[in-house]
Amino acid sequence: MFTFCSRLCLIALFALLITATAPPILCAARGRKVVVLSHGWSSSAKEMQPLAKHLKKFGYETHAISYKGRLLTKGINAYAKDLKAFIKKLKLKKADQLNLIGHSMGGVISRWYAEKLASTRKIANIVTICSPHHGTLWGNVTNAAKKLINMD
Repeated sequence: MFTFCSRLCLIALFALLITATAPPILCAARGRKVVVLSHGWSSSAKEMQPLAKHLKKFGYETHAISYKGRLLTKGINAYAKDLKAFIKKLKLKKADQLNLIGHSMGGVISRWYAEKLASTRKIANIVTICSPHHGTLWGNVTNAAKKLINMD
């Protein structure tokens, strides 16, 4: 029936359409409708391309970030700073609508960016798909191991 990727596309598109601040025609008249796609752990921007292609059919300008190195080598804050730099390069104008879609850890990074780093930029929508907002067992084990290693 539906592949995993097509399910993600449908979920993200549905969420964007439901939560849109204005009908697509009005948004297009005011500025660009920009979607930044943020991939999950052990993935890449390439994995987000089917979703990007699907969103383009609905008039969204899509951009997918690729985080350098495997996720978990840096903290969420560092990856959120990478996302901030990526968004800054898009040179968004005040009238442009910024939407963030993150899969798994990419959703956590997107949320962190929105809560802690997006001081002057209003974000129209954030869609997170299968994001572990309350942490994961692996993340807890990793944090505990770091604390043990850094003990004096």
